[in-house]
Amino acid sequence: VGYDNLKGKYETLWVDNMATGFMQGTAAYDSATQTLTDSGSFSCPMSPTKTMNYHTEWKMTDANNSTFSMFTPGADGKEFKMMELVYKRIK
Repeated sequence: VGYDNLKGKYETLWVDNMATGFMQGTAAYDSATQTLTDSGSFSCPMSPTKTMNYHTEWKMTDANNSTFSMFTPGADGKEFKMMELVYKRIK
């Protein structure tokens, strides 16, 4: 996650070893809910269009805890939570 000063937006890039492409998106931070919400697309060889959309929500619970959730459309076209990561700072 990085902030582009010229665009005035957060930009995101997700890379992992389970896919051959990158997930690229644009995010906005809501200070009232302390949540960074991101949306974009990625290459998906199983999709008929070879591209799939996604969105994420990164909730900053407090200075020591946060939760990252990722959502994509399922086979029925309805969005579902495909992943959730819970972060806790170790002191």
